[in-house]
Amino acid sequence: MIEKFIDKEDQEKYELVTIIQQYPENEIDLSLLAYELGKSHKKTYELLETIMFDMKELSKEEGLSESLSISLDGKLVKNIRFNSYSFIKYYLMTSLNYEWVMAMYHEKEISLEWWAIKKNMSTSTIYRKWNEMKRFLSQYDIQVRKIKHNYFELKADEAVIRHFYYGLLYKVNHSMVLDDSKKNSVRRYFDKLPADVHHNTINNFELMLVISLKRAKTHSMLTHSDKNLIITSRLHSNVMFKEHYRELFKKYPLSSEVIEQELSFLYYFISVENTYDIKTIISKGSYFAPTLTEDENFKLLNKIIFELHMLFNIKITPEEYFYLVVNGYMMLRRQQLFGKVLQFGLNIEELPDFDKFKLTYDGYQYEESFPIRQLYILIFPFINKVFHDLKMLVNNRFGDGNIANISQRINAISRIPIVFVKHLNERPDVLITDSYTPDDYDIPTFFLSPLPNDSEIISLVKELERIYRKINL
Repeated sequence: MIEKFIDKEDQEKYELVTIIQQYPENEIDLSLLAYELGKSHKKTYELLETIMFDMKELSKEEGLSESLSISLDGKLVKNIRFNSYSFIKYYLMTSLNYEWVMAMYHEKEISLEWWAIKKNMSTSTIYRKWNEMKRFLSQYDIQVRKIKHNYFELKADEAVIRHFYYGLLYKVNHSMVLDDSKKNSVRRYFDKLPADVHHNTINNFELMLVISLKRAKTHSMLTHSDKNLIITSRLHSNVMFKEHYRELFKKYPLSSEVIEQELSFLYYFISVENTYDIKTIISKGSYFAPTLTEDENFKLLNKIIFELHMLFNIKITPEEYFYLVVNGYMMLRRQQLFGKVLQFGLNIEELPDFDKFKLTYDGYQYEESFPIRQLYILIFPFINKVFHDLKMLVNNRFGDGNIANISQRINAISRIPIVFVKHLNERPDVLITDSYTPDDYDIPTFFLSPLPNDSEIISLVKELERIYRKINL
């Protein structure tokens, strides 16, 4: 995943940043952060100090200079300007791995001895980091090939390399943009479409277009191992798309054969990269081909949707089923072209509750064709139908004020959705009490001290998460 591409010394910091981001409260006890991170209080505080130093290095435009502080009572205070995206961008752009792969992208020299001097590291350390980068890339079927002395390039299927750079540059809010004439050409194309398209989709296409225009000169899609880039989409007319962009490519010294293959690749990309909302899918002219039901991909997708329905007892409406089929089909086709590198662009914070979903869908057998991370992205709009909130009743001899305090402290640590109820007839899943236990209700019951300390709350939350998983299995 992309967070593993940053320098190792920054990975722990970024993990802590994501934990801070996920806390709904503005004030966070350091002991809770230490618990979540699995580090000592001292180590957590040291990491926070370096994170705050990093904030000073971030651009003023990010609005992060005062987004974190330590209060007088020793709590971490974050304000509304805090966002973890700025950190992943910063840590990526300052990483050795980013510097090296972008040097390859721009066909620049890479002298490891020079980098050792610049980073004040030993040559052996730099070579070790270089080899670590190569091992990291190899898990996405990407190799590093030496062209000549101090010049290297990425070696893989061309579609994979392009999506690797696409995923990386997307994360750092790339500065490589189209000139005005090309940008206007892209806008004119999207204006012709039968459905309104979000500007994010347009920006994504522009990024891949920039990458493709550069790569086509020396690494055209003719080198792609599978020349079959055929896909049918009623939202994008193949004929209209190619007619529009053919003129743009003709301005480059490329053969007609290369241009046609480049256009086929970009048409494939624009068809499968985005997910579509229900309104767009069912709108006139934007539905997908009726031959879809004859496709082996559709048959596989139907199996997966049926398993989701049976396993989670999800009630799917006809419109929702159509949504899952259309978007799932395009995600399957995207997986077939780009493969493992699709996982590179994801980072942990973008998949909330994924671990619970994966645990529940134990024995998933379609990983190679449709990785479970991609399936989770597909099913996420319906995740409230998959996971059910944990209903909890809290009793305490000191009354409502203390009950509210205990409830808030549980919520502050917990990563599961909890609904606090006030009566047994609301059928809570769990009872938290310091004394009273009902005889006529079969409810999992946990005991707390009347005035529980942090250790008790933390231990309780672990048990609550276990109960939650059991309920959602």
